[in-house]
This record gives sequence, C-alpha cells and structure tokens, in this order.
Amino acid sequence: MNKKWFVVIFFLIAFSIFVFADDLEVLVANPQGTLDNIEQLDSIQILFSQKMVDTLKESGKDNSLPDFISIDPTLESVIYWSNDRLLRIEPTSRDKIKKQTEFKITVKKGAKSLEGGVLKNDYTFSFSTPFQKIVRVEGYRKNQNARSPYVIALFFNYEIDREEIAKCLKLSFVPRRYSYPSPYYFLPELEKIVNEREADAEEKYYKKVNTLVNRKEEETYFHILDLQNEDVKKFLERSDLNYYIRRYSANNLLLVETDDIAPVESLIKIKFAQEGGCLQMKTKEFAVYLNDCDRAFFLNKVGEYYSSEVRSSFYASEDVVLSFSKSVSEEEFFKNLKIFDLTENKEAVINKPPDLSSHSTHHYLKRIGFKPEVGHKYLVRLDENLKAVDGEILGYPAYTMFTITASPAYVSFGEGEGVWEKARGTNVPFYAKNVKKVKQRIVSLKKEDVIPTLKNGLDYYSDEGEDTQEDETKSQKWEIREIKGLKPEKVFNAGLELKPYLNDSKTGIVLAQIELDEPIDGAPIYNDYYWRAKKSIIQVTDLALTLKYGPSDFLVFVTSLSKAEPVSGCEIEVRDFQNRVLYAGVTDSNGILKVDQKPFSSVDNYSSYYTKEFVVFAKKGDDIAYIVNNWSEGLEPWNFGIPYNWNIVETPQIAGIVFSDRGV
Repeated sequence: MNKKWFVVIFFLIAFSIFVFADDLEVLVANPQGTLDNIEQLDSIQILFSQKMVDTLKESGKDNSLPDFISIDPTLESVIYWSNDRLLRIEPTSRDKIKKQTEFKITVKKGAKSLEGGVLKNDYTFSFSTPFQKIVRVEGYRKNQNARSPYVIALFFNYEIDREEIAKCLKLSFVPRRYSYPSPYYFLPELEKIVNEREADAEEKYYKKVNTLVNRKEEETYFHILDLQNEDVKKFLERSDLNYYIRRYSANNLLLVETDDIAPVESLIKIKFAQEGGCLQMKTKEFAVYLNDCDRAFFLNKVGEYYSSEVRSSFYASEDVVLSFSKSVSEEEFFKNLKIFDLTENKEAVINKPPDLSSHSTHHYLKRIGFKPEVGHKYLVRLDENLKAVDGEILGYPAYTMFTITASPAYVSFGEGEGVWEKARGTNVPFYAKNVKKVKQRIVSLKKEDVIPTLKNGLDYYSDEGEDTQEDETKSQKWEIREIKGLKPEKVFNAGLELKPYLNDSKTGIVLAQIELDEPIDGAPIYNDYYWRAKKSIIQVTDLALTLKYGPSDFLVFVTSLSKAEPVSGCEIEVRDFQNRVLYAGVTDSNGILKVDQKPFSSVDNYSSYYTKEFVVFAKKGDDIAYIVNNWSEGLEPWNFGIPYNWNIVETPQIAGIVFSDRGV
C-alpha cells in the first residue's frame, strides 16, 4: 500500500475515535461531607467511567498525583491506581492530618482517558476532618458528700491536648428549680399545733427554701486531674468511668475537679469560649448540663413506701414510713426523733432496738421501736440538726402527724374441699382478726349429697327456707356466734366445732360456711371478698384415697392416715356426675382395687385432665371419704412429662412384637 494512503487512513481512524468517543465522567468520589472521626479517612477514592491507565505498565504505589487532580490543602499521601479506572489516595499518617479542616479535591476539565474520552467540566468534591466535639459527659460528687467538689469527665471524639482544651473551658453552677414539700402537708390542725409548740419552725423552713430558690448562676474555677495519680486511679475504680475510658480512650478524656463545693440542687454548666487562641468548636456556643446533681435535704412525706400519697391515718397493722430526699442512717434518725402522744398528752416511749446499722431514704417507725396504740393521734418531730449520710443538715425542725385506727376485720377459712384427719379431733381451725361475731352454718352430707353439692358450686342451702332437695337440713338457718377470747389486732384461731355433725365414730362429711357478721368497734372491712361466706366440704376421716386412671382402666389405693397402712376390705364405689353408680368393688389385702374398664363415660368423645368426670367413694365401717378425678395438686402430669389429654373413644390400642436376631 502506498505510504501516503496509510498515513491518511491512520489519521482518519484516530480522528473518528476522538470525535465519536464517549465523554469521560467521574462516577464515584469519596469521602464527602464531615467525617465522624479521623479513622474514617483511610483513603480518598475516585472512580472514572473509562480506563485511565494501563495497569500492566503502571503498578505500585508512589507519591505522584496525576496532573489533572489537585488537593487543597495538600495531604501527604501514597497514590496509586487500584485498577485501570480507580485512583486511591492514602494518607501516610492519620496523626499528620489537619483536624477541623475542609479538604477540596478537583478533577480538572480536559482530563483524558485511554479511550479518548474527555472530562468536559471540573469535577469537585470535598470532605471535612472531624470538628472537636464532646461525645459524653459524666459528673460525680468526689466523696459522695454534700461538702465535696464535683468531678467532671469530658470525652471527646479524638485525642486532645488537655491544657489547650482547658483554656477554653468555663464552668458554672446553675440553680435547678424543684417543688418542695409543704411544711404541714396541707393539714391545718398540724400547722396550728406546730405554731403553738415552736413558733419559729415555719420561719426556718422557708429560710431554707428561699435560699435555694433565690440562688443565681455562679462561675467556678477548676483544675485538671492527672489520670496517673494514685488517688485519681482509685476514684476511677469507684466510678463507672473505666467503662467509658475503654470505650472512648483515655487520650480523649479531660477530667477536671471544681475548686468550689458544688451547691445542692445545681446543674453544672459547661461552656467553651470562642475567642482568643482557644481551639475552635464547630458550634459557636457549646453548653452541657449535668442532670444528676443532688437534691436538697427535706422530709418529703409520711405515707407508704410505694406510694407518693401523703397520709395522716394508718391501720394498726401498717408501719408508718417517713421518707426523705436523702439517705439517713437509722442511728441518726433515732437520735433526732421525738414522738408525742396527743391523745394522752405525753411523749411516747420508743424502745431502741439493738441493731440500727443501716441507712435509707425511708424509715419505718416500728423498726426503730415505736409501738402505736389504736385510736391514738401522734405528733412526730425531727430535729433541725438531723444529718443525711452525705453530710447535709436538715436545717429546720420537721413535723408530721398521724392517727392509728383499727386494722380491717376478716375471717380466713379454706374454701373448696379438704380432708381433716380424724386423729386431730373435731375442732377445725379458721382464723379471724378484729372480728366480734360470725355467722356459721354446718350440715352433714350423705354420700348421695356430695355430687349435687359439688355440681352446684358448694351451694347446698336454701336461704329462703325452701327444701330444695326435700331435706329439712338443707334449709338450716345461719347461727350467729360471738367469738370468744378475742384479742384486738391479733390473728387467732377461732375454731369450728364439727362434733355435733359427725357420727358416733367422729367421722363424716360436712359442708361448713363461715361469714363475717360484726367487726370490733372501729374496724373496717377490706372489701366484699371478706364479707361473703366462705364455703368448704370437709371430710373428717382416717381414710386416704389415691387414684390413678387412664382411658381404659383405673387403680384405687386406700391407706389409713393414723397407721400409714393399707386398708383392706374397703368398699369402693365410683359415681359419675349424674350421681349414677358406674362400678362397685372392694380393696384387696394391699388396700388396692384394680378395675379393667373405663373409669367413666365422657359426655363427648374428648376428655381432658381438667374435666370433673367421676367421684370415687371409700367406706370402711362408719368412716367414709371421697376423691374427685381432677384432684392432683402437686402431682400434675406435665411435671413428669406425661400426656394428660386423650380421646376416650378413639384412643387406638397398639400391640407390638419384639424379637432379636439371635437367641436370647
């Protein structure tokens, strides 16, 4: 080919590539924006849309920044192409990177790719290294004492020059406003009594309150604490600062201590000056408030521990609690406490207990030896010199007043069904407190009466006097009984005598009901539960029954409670809840009756462990007892991993054969 034509063709090809090549673009460039910490700046990356270098010819790291890229301000870096389109610029040392600085990177217009693409316009992006900022503030009383200075820990987002930071730091105590308890707790009678006894008590109280309310913000000086000092190390161990040091680094911590004692009920205001040679924070003004400063020392209330309600009346069974805003030792509380019996117009005697070693914000009067009397009104005085655990003095004589009333009356009687061993006698216990009279009625139950009574929720009687089951005993009226040996404010066994309702051998089944009729004078009733009748079917017997049953058979065990021996020849009868006899038999010499049939006929095809299906009665001579199929407290089948639901009708009978591969 003619050499001239070759040159022309080459020129045309090159021209077409240049004219028709796609424009060069910057696809991705990072980082951008403000970095949270300096560790985020591991590299600057710029990704182009076309090949920029031949990586087979250009490899390795050097400090040559392409002439079409500029960085302002300069950044000491290692620069290399990660691939033919990705340029990486890695700072040689993070310690040398300027902080609080904006870096501007420009890819200049006219940059060319190997494919002929050209960047039409400058591409500029920027990022800023982290500005100085506080990431956490913690504050502590140095000695956990109201007369001690405050230690403040400021954690920054990167390593700091403590002396430089301290030049910019200003601290001040700012009053924190609280509401304060009323000196008389809104009790006009208490105000009158206190003014008669101690006229300046109210003045001292308001002097303390006004001192707190009228305080102004005041600047305080401070000094930097050396983290290597042994006393400082001990302080760090006592506080939770070591946790934050591990999280943020000790190099990022400025620990300072106020030169002045921090007043109670203050916030500590932290500000950074922006003038002079101080390190510039990103924000023009910076302030942090610590919210865990101390409350001033006051008697907050008299009442219950878990309630914010102030009370002036307590049941004798309750303990009067005095609550403070700060912890007080029991010894200090006892020393500064006086209680006056306003009913008898004399000082109450408090017998100091031997062990008063704890401290708390809540103090129980019974705990320190006070024994109040029902119907008496008491006045409590706490001396103005009462000292909290942290050293603050109360500063005013604190008064409160309360009345002691009778505790609520109630009767307690086991409801439901139960067994009373014959050997324990015929007097069944029930317990009462502050009860003058009860209503009771007791009736003997025949075997045939048990299931109807169970079905009716132990409702056996007819209060209207009608014979609902054609038996005049069922219309038995309530008997009013006065409790003998009553001791106010004491829970005692009032007893229920069953002998008239048992047979000659002092056994039998009875239905007993107890109801509170009249409390002692001044004793209230808790609620309706304590008014309504308590019902119980009681078996007075020497026979103990154990029942084990399944879908296809059942076992009955009968044992003597007094001898702990099997009871042979005991008559067994199984009845369903229609009171029909399903089976009758007699226990063998081991006190066991095994029956190979279903223990009951379910109403539907499905029966569960919870369903009342049948009752087993046992009779030996005059002694009779029973057990219901769902009695299993303490022996629930799920505690042993035993299934307790089954389908009575459809449970399949499974047979299996086991054989070995050789002789056994």
